[in-house]
Amino acid sequence: MIETALIVGSGGWIGQKLSVVLRARGWQVIGFDRCAGPNVAVTGDRFNPDDLAKVRHACPEGAIVFDLIAYEETAVQSLCNALDGKLARYVVLSTVSVYSSLGSECATEAQAVLGASDGPGYQAGKRRAEQSLTALALDVEPQ
Repeated sequence: MIETALIVGSGGWIGQKLSVVLRARGWQVIGFDRCAGPNVAVTGDRFNPDDLAKVRHACPEGAIVFDLIAYEETAVQSLCNALDGKLARYVVLSTVSVYSSLGSECATEAQAVLGASDGPGYQAGKRRAEQSLTALALDVEPQ
């Protein structure tokens, strides 16, 4: 069976690189981005119902979402709702620290993380997006 990836933010630098790597490994890649480009199969906005309908139509059952731009709870919820019943897994890549204190030390998995409403807006929004996905998950494996 061919794995299918829906890459949200496929037109950006990380999305372009991830598309190349997954295709090289035999994956079917469906790119979703607000701007048209070579790695973008569906152009649109994750909050627009018509655009989400296009994404749903493009995705086969069992797709794995790689969300490179989720920055708030409603962002992941809108996509999960649109793809209800089709998703095998939802992966969020976050480039913002969720740790409560980094200082000069290196981050470890044992460090305390921010609460849902702690910290500055963008950082706290990323954390809420992660917590929202955890709440929606039926099968969560601790990493």
